[in-house]
Amino acid sequence: LPYTPDNPDGWKVEAGNIGQHYFMWRYAEPPQVEGEILFFRNRYLPSGNGFETDLYLVNADGSGLRNLTAEFDLSVDDAVWSSDGGRIALIAEGDLYVMNVASLATEPITRGEGVDWSPDWSPDGREIVFSRFSSDNRSDIFVVAADGSGERQITDIPPIDVSQAMEPDWSPDGSRIAFSCTRISQFPGIRGSSIYTVSPDGSNLVEVVPPDRLYTSPSWSADGEQLVFQRPIQASRDLPGPELYIVDDPTAPSRPIRLVGGDYSFPSIPSWSPRDDIIAMSLTPVIEGDPKRGTRGIHTIDTKTGKRNQITHFGDDPNWSPDGQQLAFTFGSEQRGVGVTDLSGMTQWVVTGDGWFPQWRPNPSR
Repeated sequence: LPYTPDNPDGWKVEAGNIGQHYFMWRYAEPPQVEGEILFFRNRYLPSGNGFETDLYLVNADGSGLRNLTAEFDLSVDDAVWSSDGGRIALIAEGDLYVMNVASLATEPITRGEGVDWSPDWSPDGREIVFSRFSSDNRSDIFVVAADGSGERQITDIPPIDVSQAMEPDWSPDGSRIAFSCTRISQFPGIRGSSIYTVSPDGSNLVEVVPPDRLYTSPSWSADGEQLVFQRPIQASRDLPGPELYIVDDPTAPSRPIRLVGGDYSFPSIPSWSPRDDIIAMSLTPVIEGDPKRGTRGIHTIDTKTGKRNQITHFGDDPNWSPDGQQLAFTFGSEQRGVGVTDLSGMTQWVVTGDGWFPQWRPNPSR
């Protein structure tokens, strides 16, 4: 019996293209939700030889679409909002740029010194942290002022053979920067990834979690008191699948607390809610030991209890609205789009049918 809103309680089908979720997705009007969403979209070149990637901004209900980089000559590889929502740090062809969203003026910040990646803003908007890959396959963490002045390297992790410091994340109070560091040896079996924190001037480097496994994706809670990170792959036959961890003191060597894990595969980067009580991520549940049988979707995880709740049966890259009431996400594979869901999963809508990796515009008034 296909779902309609008039179905009695015993006949509210959930699954497939006759279910309640599909009905809401296909026929419901978007609710009145304030906010804007940044996302990526490919623009195919007139020559037919490839494409470039642009940044678009759209209202959460799908209206007001505009291309922010239509006059920018380079393809955009990465981007992140400043905390006030007025600027975007973006990466194009390995260099860092800053865009003023009001004027669309885009200024180069770094040029040609290696390949820059994974930018993040200081909370006060004065500086940007990023990872730089060098020609010897190393990478380190750098900080630069938002006008391009005062660039400095703040890490120099001694390698086994190669050391790669990546994924910097600035703490909400501005006092620490978290990052992961993978060490690779020419000898088989010597490989691990640590979680570090460091002061923005490069002092007080702390290995919070040692490289006994492959740890990645550190992310600060909104209050700056905790750090979440993950082991995204199965390290050996003797260890369970991916796991999510939290440390309660990111300023000192800490024993990680396992939040969830072992029963899912292919996790996305975890995303804290603005309220700190929930983490969102996309993953595929493991069914009867098979990591590919489950239906991939967006899950929320209670940071106190570890309880996991699947709220969509599709989607990737969840990103929180400033009020913590909705999640934007990528859906589709060959043809990707951007959707929004509430935390119950019962109100979902398409924002655009062409785009990926959404990021809500910050609202400083919240």
